[in-house]
Amino acid sequence: MNTVKTINVAGREFPVKYGVNALNELCKKWNVSFNDFGTLMEKFTLDQMLDVVFVGLKYGHKRAGVEFTIKPEDVGDMFDDHFNKIVEFVQLFGTSLSVEETALPQGGGE
Repeated sequence: MNTVKTINVAGREFPVKYGVNALNELCKKWNVSFNDFGTLMEKFTLDQMLDVVFVGLKYGHKRAGVEFTIKPEDVGDMFDDHFNKIVEFVQLFGTSLSVEETALPQGGGE
């Protein structure tokens, strides 16, 4: 979960990391609980997929010690000629975070 991976888009290597901070940022942005996140992953919208890419790039650059200058609106442009690469980011997100296996217990965790 805390390892930086790289994904190549149009000949450029991008550091990507999905961890607790990335998950927390997405939960807040989408107003969804941690326990409901797994269900949401089954039906991501394009906007949500682009959000997943953005936070992965943000935290990947941070962990790699590389300056992060990409804006959210730049993310879609990255995939104009490489749309299938979005799937690679989303798949990495899914394998990096096993939401279903780590769901919090209901009712106070007894």
